Amino acid sequence: MGKKSRRKKEIGLVSSKIKKSRPDDYFRYGPLEVARFGKTMLMRNRMSQEQSEVIQAKLIEHLPDVVREIDSIFSQIALKISQLQPGELLKLGYWEAARHHIGIQSEIEVKQEGMVSLRMIDYVQSVVASVPPAETIHAEITDQEWLERRSLVESLFMKLNGEFFLCQAALKRKEPQFNSDLEDFFYKAQVYWCNIRGQRYQVHNIPFLKDFLTPHDDVLKELYGIGTAELLDGLQKIQDSQIFGIGDLFKDFQSFQTDLTAELESRSVSTTLDTGDDSSPFIEEIIREREWSGRRASVAARFSEMALHDVERLTNWPRSLLEDLAWSQGEDKDFFSEGEYRGWPLREWPIRKRPFLKANGQYLTFPPKTRPLAGKLACAEMGLTGGAHDQETTHGGTDHCGAQGRPSGYRDPRILPQARHFGFHLLISGDEMRLKSMRRSSATWKTKTGD
Repeated sequence: MGKKSRRKKEIGLVSSKIKKSRPDDYFRYGPLEVARFGKTMLMRNRMSQEQSEVIQAKLIEHLPDVVREIDSIFSQIALKISQLQPGELLKLGYWEAARHHIGIQSEIEVKQEGMVSLRMIDYVQSVVASVPPAETIHAEITDQEWLERRSLVESLFMKLNGEFFLCQAALKRKEPQFNSDLEDFFYKAQVYWCNIRGQRYQVHNIPFLKDFLTPHDDVLKELYGIGTAELLDGLQKIQDSQIFGIGDLFKDFQSFQTDLTAELESRSVSTTLDTGDDSSPFIEEIIREREWSGRRASVAARFSEMALHDVERLTNWPRSLLEDLAWSQGEDKDFFSEGEYRGWPLREWPIRKRPFLKANGQYLTFPPKTRPLAGKLACAEMGLTGGAHDQETTHGGTDHCGAQGRPSGYRDPRILPQARHFGFHLLISGDEMRLKSMRRSSATWKTKTGD
């Protein structure tokens, strides 16, 4: 066999071994193609340069309409939220978020409704902190009122994530010094800022804050009368309440119900135990004899009142500390102030500055922080040092700080302010409190000396 014949035979053998693979799923919409090969997803854009330019022009033309629509949606949100009792509204949000996240093992399992449920806590709390209450407050929150406000919040974030960022990017492409890499960073930074809260998984919070706050133990004791140990113990109790509170509540409720039913059966009382039938004379007699009034009150307080969210009750922290870490309704003046992006999630959320809400004399906490999805994506963000980085912590978490500075096209310095965490809030509040104390002392000294 000659050399050419052997070569043809080898090529034929190789070709016979190569199998043409067909995608398991295929979808096409105009110039966009999506194919799935097992776990691998491939996307291809067959759009021509001319088609791309036409779409970019339409996005630029659509931008003013998107801005007006978002402004209109936020105005409706602010008005409708101001008409409701903030504590009850956020408690509803907390229970809905819990319903959507119980049993979730990975972020990818969270559906659209689950993500909206988180915004019904943290974004709504930010609106409550920024907007004064209406003259008339509804006594109860109906299902229709809840769904109406939930729909508005969902529309706001859908409009922002699905339209505004694309239109904004199309406009920037017309700038003479447009940088695609910088725009890619800027786009991701804005998306993360609007949709992700928290710097690390909750299991790493306490170890991180212990390292961060321990050097300031003397300052904490001077300002608030408690040290790092008491502070972290309170944070642990808040975290436990947010993570395990609902599970513990149902366990206690079922235990109380089982014990009460057993007592009724032992007394041959032929009555059906109803969760709301605590007015039955038999039940009242058993509760009084067995001294179970505390158990019943504890279950009722967590079900229908604010026991799961009452920071003072959970932590026993001093009022001075709680005042520095909580907003009253309408107290924040920045988020809702006049100017570009008024009330938009692109501004610094009040909840990022003070995590708690003061309502009806109670200091309340609601949000289970969004897990740091940024840790799953390939994007470095600007940290407090002003440099692009992903800072790996010693506790196995990843700090994803908001962007600092003003990238190209940055129109509002408040859009992406530097990120803060609880310890940062605490030290800033402490500095402000110390300055106030110094000013008061200085004024008193001048009054006494006549200077």
